[in-house]
Amino acid sequence: MLKELESRIKMVISSKLEDYYGESWLIKGLPKSIYTKAKNEADEAIYESVANNGDEVDIPIWDYVPLSDCKQIIINGKNWSMLFEDIFVRP
Repeated sequence: MLKELESRIKMVISSKLEDYYGESWLIKGLPKSIYTKAKNEADEAIYESVANNGDEVDIPIWDYVPLSDCKQIIINGKNWSMLFEDIFVRP
């Protein structure tokens, strides 16, 4: 059940960021440290895939953003007030 919750929370976050920031939502919506860490992990996974299988695969950076980093994304810059406050505050 936790995996499903993580998936849904990340889906809400990515959807809101993409709607607001457009195609560059990963760079504009994520703190640089989280983006850099996730990008490095995705690049490493791509490298391993090519090195082991010979096939290049497309691995989204967002797949390497853990739920534990979502809080920082939600409160980053104006994300909280513009995008997430209405969703994540109990009425």
